[in-house]
Amino acid sequence: HQRATQADTNNQAEANTDTDNIALQGRYQVSADTEVALTQQATIKGQENTHTAIDMRHRVSDSLTINSGATHGSQGTEGYGEINYTQAIGDNTHLQTGIKYDSAQRLDSRVGVHYTPQAGQSYRVAATDKRGGDNDSQSLTLGANQAISEDTSVDISTSTTLAGQDHRHDLTLGANHALNKDTKVDVSSSMTLAGQYRR
Repeated sequence: HQRATQADTNNQAEANTDTDNIALQGRYQVSADTEVALTQQATIKGQENTHTAIDMRHRVSDSLTINSGATHGSQGTEGYGEINYTQAIGDNTHLQTGIKYDSAQRLDSRVGVHYTPQAGQSYRVAATDKRGGDNDSQSLTLGANQAISEDTSVDISTSTTLAGQDHRHDLTLGANHALNKDTKVDVSSSMTLAGQYRR
């Protein structure tokens, strides 16, 4: 499993949290432009974060989407609203930006690049800045998606988050399977390693 390692002599990294989660998600295409997703996450190990979430995604245009949703679980209940904009910057590359505001008065802004060299294969990188709530944080995420059949694809992503002197590394593995043209099922498992820099 993952372990904290020594940094340089001026920065000592100390692990304090190791968390594993597993999630199951079902998605339903309400119309050509609207999709609803229901997610159930369970904590296997570490800090408890079992919850149920419902999300709705509506496509206003080819470039603009609006998302909203709510989560209820061991860490309480909250809702959010989100606006995302995508702009093509080449035949296979898209620039993606987004703003999200939730009921805890947190504001997230995100910018990323999505690259699709061929059908069924994609890569992505994104930077996120979060303000408000308990603390501010910045994160960098790298991900890749690969189709293994006409109806099934696998996904892997890794992210690093910094919040003051705290740091967290996340690894998520997932799979998506289309049951039919309107219904999809996602299964994912995530691992988190967190620690603190002491200067």
